[in-house]
Amino acid sequence: MDNDNLEIIDLERSISFVSDNKSWLGVPKNMKDSKQRKQESTEEYRNMKQILYAQWFVDNFGVQGVRYIFMRDTTWCRRMLWLILILAGGSYCCYVTLNNINYYLTYPTTTKTSRHFHRKVEFPAVTICKYNIFQRTKMTDEENAMIEEMYQPYDLFKNYTHTNYSKYDHVDMGEFVVNKSYDYFSQMGLCSYQSGYCNMSHFYTKIRDIGVCFTFDPSKDPVRKYQMFPGREGGLMFGFGTNESDWAHGPFMNQEGFVVVVHDPGEQIVMVENGKNIPIGSTVSISVTRSTHSLLPYPHGECGEKKLMYYSTYSQAACQQECRAKVVLPLCGCRFEYWPENITVPVCSQFMIDACVPKILNGAYEFDGCDCPPECHRIKYDMEVTSARMTHGTTDFIKNFVAGFDMRKHGVEIRVFYPSLAYTTQIEEASYSIEKLLCDIGGAGGLFLGASFVSLFELLDFMVYSLWLSSIQLWFKRRKNKVKDLRMNV
Repeated sequence: MDNDNLEIIDLERSISFVSDNKSWLGVPKNMKDSKQRKQESTEEYRNMKQILYAQWFVDNFGVQGVRYIFMRDTTWCRRMLWLILILAGGSYCCYVTLNNINYYLTYPTTTKTSRHFHRKVEFPAVTICKYNIFQRTKMTDEENAMIEEMYQPYDLFKNYTHTNYSKYDHVDMGEFVVNKSYDYFSQMGLCSYQSGYCNMSHFYTKIRDIGVCFTFDPSKDPVRKYQMFPGREGGLMFGFGTNESDWAHGPFMNQEGFVVVVHDPGEQIVMVENGKNIPIGSTVSISVTRSTHSLLPYPHGECGEKKLMYYSTYSQAACQQECRAKVVLPLCGCRFEYWPENITVPVCSQFMIDACVPKILNGAYEFDGCDCPPECHRIKYDMEVTSARMTHGTTDFIKNFVAGFDMRKHGVEIRVFYPSLAYTTQIEEASYSIEKLLCDIGGAGGLFLGASFVSLFELLDFMVYSLWLSSIQLWFKRRKNKVKDLRMNV
């Protein structure tokens, strides 16, 4: 063999030797094979571990029937049947769960009503107002002329074109209403409470939306604040007289008689909205039913309270009056006489109100931010009013004590009482709580899937752990590929 052929053979052997014994980063081939086998066995171990864990989860999962879907030693028909059954049960379970959640988000409520009987019941406050606000005999001729110009029976007859009503600007209408109002104390001829004489310390006067009113309030008397005997004999009876010579113009000059409201002591009341009319010459019985109401705030209900600017205690009526004040004060520059005195502006005269009304009617205002929710806890008094004409015999009997006084023409008798010593409580409660929602969801899952909340946590645990294993496997795979690329580039 010539020398050229011998050199070719030696070169091929050298290449083969180098190729068989080439090291990566100084590692011989046999060591490299050992590492590859170790890495492959580790990768197979991870794959096997993930498969075994998945098989263990299927066999021990809390949802009944899942293991039958993945059985290998059974027919595909059986596995398909179990799959359809599990999917149907799971779908219906989801449907029931979503319905229950939607129902819970409507925040349904129920009202629990109960009636309680006691030996005594706290007596309410009783407020009475006379429609004839001003008393003619208390006014001068000039003052009487002023209110004749100020008030007319119908608005159509008002004509301020030729009237210089600025000449009455010096009159303080707040003081005028107080000083020239009907004198309840002198005109009250009859009064008894709990079949005894009335204690005059239980009465006081206050300006309300129908002028100066008369209020009976025994709440501060620890003994007599309760009605202890049911019926008319255990309640309040009082009578008032009127005189035709005392009639004067006023905002309610078309109406004759009184208006009565039974309310909780200290409650802000609106006589025009809540009062019951009492005609002259009648005897009136007012049967009272007491009830307490407890309402739920948002989201189950609408009750609540807000801080008021002019009232120390929140009530819906006080909030609504404050809303009116926000409209009237900037447009009219004055307040109504029954609004709180801490509103430091003059009291409106009827001239001012009539001049301000067109601004209000023209839409120069908006009730913005005047949401007045009802109180969450409130005591309410329902009145059932019955009346009858005063008899001639009673009128003749009273004439023996008050000469010339005709009760049928100028008087009224009012009785206020509890027909029975009982009261009603109404409590608003959430009818579907979060506990009931969870029970219904768990019941649906247990009935259709044989599952519980623990099964849900098992599923979450399996998903998290499987994700963790997959991420580790992916990391090792990427690392292996990166090392392989580095070796190929050496």
